[in-house]
Amino acid sequence: MPRGSPTSRKSWRAKNPARSLVKMQAFALDMDELLGEIENLVQALQFIGQCMESHYADESYPISALVSTTVQRLVALREIWTKMIKASVLV
Repeated sequence: MPRGSPTSRKSWRAKNPARSLVKMQAFALDMDELLGEIENLVQALQFIGQCMESHYADESYPISALVSTTVQRLVALREIWTKMIKASVLV
């Protein structure tokens, strides 16, 4: 009975989970640095929006609302990110 091609057998081999975890953690650390930079940029936009709001209340409202929503989403993303990093360390 034919056993199949060697390439199909290789695809069924189990990958080394430790190597996969190390690779995933390296990607995560790279993304963590980028996430920190994005947080800094959003904080700068928040500061600009607050300054504009103090001088031009009506015109700056859309900017303040946009920044506020972005901050909320970024905080939620950071919480999920932190849980993911902690889970990968505990494995």
